[in-house]
Amino acid sequence: ELCNWAITNLNHGTFGGTSILQDSTYENLWGNHYAIPDGRGLFHNGGHQGLAWAAGTYGGETIVGHSGSDEGFVSNLILVPDKSAAVAILCNIDSPYLQELTSLVLDAALGLPAAELHPPAGAGIR
Repeated sequence: ELCNWAITNLNHGTFGGTSILQDSTYENLWGNHYAIPDGRGLFHNGGHQGLAWAAGTYGGETIVGHSGSDEGFVSNLILVPDKSAAVAILCNIDSPYLQELTSLVLDAALGLPAAELHPPAGAGIR
């Protein structure tokens, strides 16, 4: 379902031949409503906030995304509209390493060299 939602947004509100939003809606959804301060995850390098979507650049590509969390759960949905690509990460652990994991998967999706993952101490699978 999340992948279908990503496809719908990459197609500016159209999925399976049905449109639920006008193409022009995305100018408002992904448009610059205010600048995101430095140090905010993937969107810290000149990123901005749209309506429920953050936008910025990654690896030279424009990205838009939305993250969510609750106790014991975190998620990231990152779209790369110009490449028609998306990365969805859902974790049932509240970890500060979600951004690092998202970056690794995004690197792979964009064909960029992958950085080394640095999991927290004691994070080994038992």
